[in-house]
Amino acid sequence: MWLADLGQKRPELTVNYAEGISAHSSPPQLVTERIEAREWERIRAEENRRLEEQMRKSMARSCPRCESAPGAACRSRAGTETTMHKGRYTILPRTSQSVRRG
Repeated sequence: MWLADLGQKRPELTVNYAEGISAHSSPPQLVTERIEAREWERIRAEENRRLEEQMRKSMARSCPRCESAPGAACRSRAGTETTMHKGRYTILPRTSQSVRRG
């Protein structure tokens, strides 16, 4: 009953019957917390994958400010390695407030 009720109240959670029933000896709240933690991990992993892809695309361009070659790190005026210049990357999408949770 609890598992069916959870599915109706929280349809965004992806738990199948076998996973839910395997934890039947745990208090329902603990099972729900475990499911939510797994969902947040999945969301964070997807967000990280997107950010890594964006960084890869940014590094594939030359830097318009310091003229570093594609794949090479940006350089300061003194010639030392520095963080990536703003002109090299496209504006990254802001991480939603919900993904920052946890």
